[in-house]
Amino acid sequence: MAIEDSRRANHDAPKKIHKTVKKLLSFNHQYCDRGPMTKIRQQFDPISVRYKAVVAEFLRLQTTQGADSDEVFQEVWLDFFRCLDRGLPRYPQAYLLQIARRKVGRSFAAQRTIELQDVDAIAAPGTNREIASIVAQALNDLDPEKREVFLMKHKLGLSYDEIAKVLEIPSGTVASRLHRAINDLKADLGKAGFNTRIGERA
Repeated sequence: MAIEDSRRANHDAPKKIHKTVKKLLSFNHQYCDRGPMTKIRQQFDPISVRYKAVVAEFLRLQTTQGADSDEVFQEVWLDFFRCLDRGLPRYPQAYLLQIARRKVGRSFAAQRTIELQDVDAIAAPGTNREIASIVAQALNDLDPEKREVFLMKHKLGLSYDEIAKVLEIPSGTVASRLHRAINDLKADLGKAGFNTRIGERA
């Protein structure tokens, strides 16, 4: 499911991106005096608008401290801006998240406990707090590699190919991990008295 722009982290993202670009121009003067600068900005601006929300949410899932997330957020966009001098990546969203994942250094799913708000995007509409807590616990019980793929697909809304590029693994491995993650979730929710559709009592 798409990430809602109304979230506070996403609301602050344009200011952070603007600050990031100013910082880059201040310390990288070669960009200021070169003709390609206009083209680079023309490429960067629409991509920052389109993907700022998913990058912010991806990092929120990876870090436990807001300050850490903000710092990495700026570093991600700095690196992406610099790469545009070599040309626009074919898959900008996947490239951005790949940068973010490398910045953090480890699987984001293993770093942060899934909370109730994280369940909102994947549970059935109207899911109450009791059910959401059970779903969150089931997600936390998943093997980190499975949980990582599951959240990328069902919370961040990435395609199989995008997940494969971010994780730098074959698409077939993505499909396999996702299938096993869903089966594990079904089993855990079944033990709790729920059917295979998250958020509905069996």
